[in-house]
Amino acid sequence: MQVITRAAFGVLFLVLAGCAAPRLTSLADGRSVYQIDCDGTPRGLNYCLEKAGRTCGARAYTLYAEDGRRISFGGDSEISGEVAYKDFPGDRSQLLFLCEDD
Repeated sequence: MQVITRAAFGVLFLVLAGCAAPRLTSLADGRSVYQIDCDGTPRGLNYCLEKAGRTCGARAYTLYAEDGRRISFGGDSEISGEVAYKDFPGDRSQLLFLCEDD
């Protein structure tokens, strides 16, 4: 029984890690951007924003809507996750971004 539980946990971890891995995709206007799939919850959005930050490292990143519009969001690092989630103007199930200098 314990072996099954460990195996199930391992599979779940791989699925969740795979969903949050940035991959290249294209916007409607043809520009290439990174995409991270989020779960649509405040925690998922915050995780995706953190993942975008780690992907870009010391460089800043810009968020985009699927139609190519730049998304302005949260210039204040003190914004709580709940407020940020409520005010996020983009699709909460995915994050589209481009690192500066890309």
